[in-house]
Amino acid sequence: MEVNRCAVITGGAQGIGRALAEELLREHYQVCILDINKSTGEKTQNELRQQFGDNQVFFFVCDVTKESDIKKTISQCIESLGRIDVFVNNAGIVNEFNPELSVDVNLTAIIRCCGNVIEHMRKDKGGNGGTIINVSSVAGLVAIPFLPIYCATKSAIISYTKALASQSEIAGHGVVLCSICPGFTDTSFVQNLEDKLVDAKAAYQMIEEHGLLKVQTVVEGTMKLITDQKNGSILKVSATGTAYMPA
Repeated sequence: MEVNRCAVITGGAQGIGRALAEELLREHYQVCILDINKSTGEKTQNELRQQFGDNQVFFFVCDVTKESDIKKTISQCIESLGRIDVFVNNAGIVNEFNPELSVDVNLTAIIRCCGNVIEHMRKDKGGNGGTIINVSSVAGLVAIPFLPIYCATKSAIISYTKALASQSEIAGHGVVLCSICPGFTDTSFVQNLEDKLVDAKAAYQMIEEHGLLKVQTVVEGTMKLITDQKNGSILKVSATGTAYMPA
């Protein structure tokens, strides 16, 4: 009997997270969506259940800046799905005016989620192994002058992922960790930048010059990571395609 594959996505109520949830559901995964936005999350759950079935998708409210929320919702996911095969740390923000919140959401939350999910996945601790994908950004690979705090958090994600993936007690027990680095993507993430950046004009100029990635392009990159299973890998997603970064 085939075991259902199960995935969890933080920040999954809209944008890239929701599109990834839909793709995974099409690939016959059961999916748990975690998001701080209760109304949007419930709406997404209801719409996806109509399309894929009530027992295929679940939504739980989660504030990833709170460790108690992370622990509770991961437990709810395991209770609902039975297991977690894929965990995508997708929640993130741009807010150069609030460095503490930016670090909490973009970095500390990923560290906390990884710690909890790895304990569930490790085969030496009764798990089935699994894949964790941490969403970074091209801003983690290059210096963008108007995004210093965002760049700092996203480059830290890459370093953290590579270091964790290199630990034999994790990689040796069936857990694969990797990171995806998309460019600016056509979501609400890049709207109302005046409220998020000191120099929003420079951001809009960069977007005009380079354009925006389609959400589906980022989803396809994420699915590639799930398929390829390259532990410690960093996948850059740009308008010219996807490419693994040198180790």
